[in-house]
Amino acid sequence: MIYCDTSLLVAALTPEAKSGAVQAWLRTLGLGELCTSPWTATEFSSAVGLKARTGKMSSDHKSDVLTQWRKLQTDQLVMIPVPGDAFDLAARFCDMSGSGLRAGDALHLAVASLGGHTMATLDVRMRDGAAAIGVPTVSIQIRD
Repeated sequence: MIYCDTSLLVAALTPEAKSGAVQAWLRTLGLGELCTSPWTATEFSSAVGLKARTGKMSSDHKSDVLTQWRKLQTDQLVMIPVPGDAFDLAARFCDMSGSGLRAGDALHLAVASLGGHTMATLDVRMRDGAAAIGVPTVSIQIRD
C-alpha cells in the first residue's frame, strides 16, 4: 500500500499549486491502494485550521474541506493504527544525522516503515529523509 502524508492530502482537498497534479495522481489508484494514519487526521485538521485562521480559507470552505476529508477517509483510505513502537522508531529516525526529519514527519515514516508501505509526500524534506533511512517513496509527476 501507499502511505499518504498530510502534505499530499491537504493539496488534494484545498487549492494549492500542486492540487491538480495530486488529484490526477489519486484518480489513477484503485480502492485499497492508499493508507494513512490517525496522525494524518490530526495534522490535516491543524493545516486546514491554520489556513482558516490566516485568511487563506473561509469558515464555510473549511467546513466543506473537513467534510470532504472525512469522506475521503471513509471511502478511499485505509486508516492504519500508529503502533506503539512507531514512536521509538520515529525518535531514532530523528536521531540519525543527515535525516533532517522533524518529529511529525519521522512519525509518518515510522508508521509507513513498520507497515512495509511506500511513502507518498509532497514534502521535499520528508522525501529526502525517507531516502536517508531507506523508506521507499512514490514519485508524483508535477508539472509547474
